[in-house]
Amino acid sequence: MKLALGITAALVGCAAASQPAADVYVLPNREAASPPSIPSSVAGLITQQRASSGSVASVSEIPDNVAAETVVSLLNQFGKNRPSLFDELTEEPKQLFVMLEGLTGEQIKNTRAKLNVQPSFTIPDVPSIDRLRWATGLDMSVHKGSKKEKMACSFGELINPLEERCWKGDHLITEYNVQKTPEILNDVIDNFSRLASLADIGELQVTLLLLPSVGKSSGKKQALNRRQAERVISSFRKTAAPAVPTSPADKNKNAFISATPTPACFDSVDSCISATGNCSHQGQCLDKFKSEVAGGKVCFACHCLSTRSTDDGPLTHWAGPTCAKKDISVPFWLFAGFTLLLLGTISLAVTMLYNVGEEKLPGVIGAGVSKSK
Repeated sequence: MKLALGITAALVGCAAASQPAADVYVLPNREAASPPSIPSSVAGLITQQRASSGSVASVSEIPDNVAAETVVSLLNQFGKNRPSLFDELTEEPKQLFVMLEGLTGEQIKNTRAKLNVQPSFTIPDVPSIDRLRWATGLDMSVHKGSKKEKMACSFGELINPLEERCWKGDHLITEYNVQKTPEILNDVIDNFSRLASLADIGELQVTLLLLPSVGKSSGKKQALNRRQAERVISSFRKTAAPAVPTSPADKNKNAFISATPTPACFDSVDSCISATGNCSHQGQCLDKFKSEVAGGKVCFACHCLSTRSTDDGPLTHWAGPTCAKKDISVPFWLFAGFTLLLLGTISLAVTMLYNVGEEKLPGVIGAGVSKSK
């Protein structure tokens, strides 16, 4: 058994060494003098967080052989910028995710020289198959349904956040194979400075992946060896849904990652559970219209519940389409209302004191004072 583990790990190492490392560029520019090399198990979490529309990676997806503090540090350094509590009312920049695959090692090296910018980080062991799902967390069937519409736009239109025909929301994910469309590499190089300018002024946040090609004959074999090693040494990301928590403390760690907008209604309980991660294990899929007459419209959606981190801990309320967000509306309005009331009271007191000081003294005060002789 130990011999098999060693052989499997060696095959994975040879497969990774046989292909060049992938370059990842993050805009606004986070160039480093020496870009760090991040394994695909952690790099996938970073790219999925940048490609997602809201949620971030859950604790259950952190690889077993990487410290949680390291993953959090890398996510803070290279992940998508998150607005603070007081910046939530401001408009966030749109997210552009561009993945180029099928590049040779020479093309990756030449592209880096033409861009005249060091990549933000590199990935030495990019998976051989299911690359789009690894990089974005998207289901291939969902992506293919919208791929034709997105690819109808030119690259110049795709990088324009004001082009409503290509941008259907705040996120745009594009995938190109350089071997099939070699002109796309020149388009990226020619428009890179424009992307950097849009990122610097806060219009866009860009993630650009340059992935090496994989030989047709060895791609499936390398992927099989890689998957076997992943199961043995548990060093790569976990794609399965998080297990059902055994304690209330575990429930708070199962925020569901959704790369696409969650529909308001589902046709069945199973589709609701599958699309929302069982409401992040912090709610239930219920029919909104079950009280209506039988035979009416069916609308299954998440009914969020409240949980406690410990038996005696504070009660946490959950909200959102997948019950992944904390409901802080009540504390916010209490804080805002108390602040407004305090400001109003102080303003009223100052106004009253000012008005009293401005009143003239009555003349009767001097009537009882006798004139000195």
